[in-house]
Amino acid sequence: MIEIAILNESTVVSDPDISAAAAALQIQLDRDFTPIWGIPAHLTAVPKGHMPPVTSWWLAVVDDATMAGALALHERNNAGLPIGFIFAKTCAADNVTWSSALSHELLEMLVDPECQLSAEIDNNKGQFSGMLNFECADPVEDASYMINGVEVSDFVTPHWFCQGGVSGPFDFLKKLTAPMPAMLPGGYYIELQIKSGRWIESTAKRPAHHGQMHARCMRKPEHGSRRERRMRGKQQWKSSNYAPKVSP
Repeated sequence: MIEIAILNESTVVSDPDISAAAAALQIQLDRDFTPIWGIPAHLTAVPKGHMPPVTSWWLAVVDDATMAGALALHERNNAGLPIGFIFAKTCAADNVTWSSALSHELLEMLVDPECQLSAEIDNNKGQFSGMLNFECADPVEDASYMINGVEVSDFVTPHWFCQGGVSGPFDFLKKLTAPMPAMLPGGYYIELQIKSGRWIESTAKRPAHHGQMHARCMRKPEHGSRRERRMRGKQQWKSSNYAPKVSP
């Protein structure tokens, strides 16, 4: 069983908030996520000033983003274990709940902790064209639902990563009607294009008004992001030296 500690290192999130979020996310894992993905985990809320188990994966709720354009991210620590960060103040400034960002990072960290999995993708002519990254929350990033008053993230199912007559559901909330490369407005994915040899991020624009069709746009992943790290070999990765502030 994977053990994951959720740390409170934020000045705008209380310890009871962390405990409530951990309880809701445990329900999401046990009831919604694990039956679909087959990956169980046990969550523990760690109050301010306390040290989490060094052998567990960490998800730290902190105040401000360490990278422009990021609401949350995950990487690995000096021990080689996955570690994620949720930026509570940055989330609030972008009108995103920190709990949904926490759910997003938790689920993606479980599906692909080493940021190394991809799925083959065909073009509209039935030809192999590239590899699409295995991120289970990115394509439906703006979709969420509530568990005991806590907002959590939608996520795609393994069926979304398959093409060629595969039936849904393609995401937990059943909002997607097709597998990759279909996205919901506000969603995105990154693809290694065979012809160019480059990782390219595709984003589904949020509609300007209700009923408007969304269009895809292309943008380069931010430096240091999980998606940008896919462009580099692991020997070039930098491990996080983050350490919790422990009370004496």
